[in-house]
Order: sequence, then C-alpha cells, then structure tokens
Amino acid sequence: MSRRDTEAPAHSVGIDALRGLAILLVWCHHLYAYLGVEIALFGRIGGLIGVQLFFVISGYLIVRSATRETLRVYALRRAMRIFPAYWVAVALITLASSRVSLEAVSADPASFALNAFALSHWWPPAMQKFDVTSVNWTLAVEIAWYLLAPLVVWFASRDRSRAVRTMLLLVAAAVSTGWVLAAQSGQLDASFANGISRASGAPVDEFMRFAYIVNLAPAHLVFFAFGAAVLAFEPELRSVPRPALVALVVAFVPLADRWNAWLAMSPSLASGIGLAALFVLWGPGARAPARWWLYWLARLGTISYSVYLIHVPVMLGLLAIAGEQRRGSVVIALAAAIATIALSILLYRLVERPGIALGRSLTRPRAR
Repeated sequence: MSRRDTEAPAHSVGIDALRGLAILLVWCHHLYAYLGVEIALFGRIGGLIGVQLFFVISGYLIVRSATRETLRVYALRRAMRIFPAYWVAVALITLASSRVSLEAVSADPASFALNAFALSHWWPPAMQKFDVTSVNWTLAVEIAWYLLAPLVVWFASRDRSRAVRTMLLLVAAAVSTGWVLAAQSGQLDASFANGISRASGAPVDEFMRFAYIVNLAPAHLVFFAFGAAVLAFEPELRSVPRPALVALVVAFVPLADRWNAWLAMSPSLASGIGLAALFVLWGPGARAPARWWLYWLARLGTISYSVYLIHVPVMLGLLAIAGEQRRGSVVIALAAAIATIALSILLYRLVERPGIALGRSLTRPRAR
C-alpha cells in the first residue's frame, strides 16, 4: 500500500509522494477529530480519502509483489513489513498510556491475540479492550487484502485477457457495493450482534453498525481493486489525456462525502475513481516536474507507516497533558506534529527499516 510494501519501486518518488499525501490527509482529519483544529475541507474528509488512497496504492503494489514473488517470500516480507513496527508501537503506547492491564490480557487472551496480529476489527471486544493506536482497523482491512491478492493473481494468471481483468474489477465493485448496502440496511446485524453486544453492552446501534459492520474489509475491496486495475491496464491508462485524469480527480476526490450522500452509501466507489486517476497521474512511470514540496511529501511518505501508527496517541497524550481546555489550540497541534515526526523517524530507522531488511534477508536466495 502500500505504505507497507516491501520493495522500493523503480519510480519510488511518485509512490512515496502519494503515501505522504495520504498520511497528511489522515493527519488533517484526526487533527480536527481529536484536537479540534480544522483545516478547510481536508479536516472533514481527509480521513476518508487518505485511507482510501492508501488502499489504492496497496492494490497496485501488493498485486505486483504477489505476481513477482513466491508465496513464501510474499508472506514473510508482508509480515516483516507490518508487524515489527506495529508491535513496538503498540507496546510503547501501552506502557505510556497504561490502557491495557495484565488482568485484561489474562481475562481475554483470545482478543489480545487478535489485536496482536492487527485483526481486532473483526471482533469488537478485541478492539475495545486492546486497540491503543486508534487506527488498527485499517490494518485488518489491509491484511484481508494481503490474503486475497495471491488468489486474485492466481485466477488472473489462468487467463490474461482484458475481459478477465475487467470482470475481476466489476466483481470487486459489486462485492463492496453489495456489502455496504446490506450492512447499512441492517441485514447483517444478526451476524455481528454478539460481538457488538459484548463490546458495548447494548444492541447494534447506528454508530456500532458503521464501525464494525459497514466498514469491514469487504466494503473497501473496490479501492484495492482500483489500484490492481491500474497495474493491469497500465499501458492503456498511460495514454489517457492528462486533462481527463485531472478532471476525474477534481470531480470525485474533493466531493467524496457528497458522492457518498448522493449515492446513499459510505464508503462508495465514487472516490475510488478519482483516487485511481490521481495514482495514474502521480504513480510509477508518471512524469511530473520536480518540486520542493513533492520532495518533502515523498520524505514524509517514507515514514508514513510509522506516522500512521503513532500520530493519534501523540495527539491524545499531549491533549491529556495540556488539559481539555486547550482543545482547538494550534500550539498543541504544532507540538503534536513535531513530536510525531521525531518519534516516527526513530521508529522507522530503529524498527521499521530493519524489519524490511530482515524480511529481504530471510527470503534472499542462498548461493550454492
């Protein structure tokens, strides 16, 4: 995605710049949600389109990896990309916040194990008791894609025609749309009522329905599929006129929440169309003039996974120290940004990057 992909692509500046944009959008949204500091437009929809942009990137990169690597290499590199930084971040946040006790772990070891492997979104009590990052749910979505991508690649390899690739994209769109519509209407409540009741002590309400049913991995499959489609149709998409791609971005990305309202579903595939167009504009092989801000956006993209893991706990920690009365303070927001970048650089250099290197080392062919 991805922000968690193992190899640095041949045109990594484009991918990293997209990752940087995605994490910046997510940060803007959480700045508004947790600290009450609003940045026009992106404070409200940044979380929506930022996360979806990560999924589109992942759709492209993970399918590419699954195509090039054996299943063993693919699985080990994915694991070493995600879990070392995740485990260290969770451990440090837990120690700093004291949100998880040994008693809680011993009382519900199964939920603790689910959270340890970033799967707590599938079981509400696990997320309620043990998620200290506040962003764990997207990792569960990504892991679902990691498991599915090799199957998609295997199926597509049996018939490499455009018709099959188009069919796979349409199936993904139908699954995501069908899941969201069914979940929003309450048709899936009974299947998840037990877990939600254990987490909240109450029946399924609108908030819990969205958080734990509507927003599960199937709802986001279409965004990964858009990224995979960019890879599958890359030569054709590179010939699309640049103004047409820009028009798609403008029509669908800034108006993502409006499209969701018009279509009466959230998430919807509308924003995925614009984000896929953005990926074609900025992704591998795209030609863009050098800009200083693109350079720094790419640098941010390099550490985006670490930023993603810790930025919310940093915000909440600083707000707890300053006091709720400082909510809305730009000074607290700036302090959170500085602390997040500093800690993310450390997490990236000391844990994330060595984990990637170890994954490569463990899967490197041995000389005979």
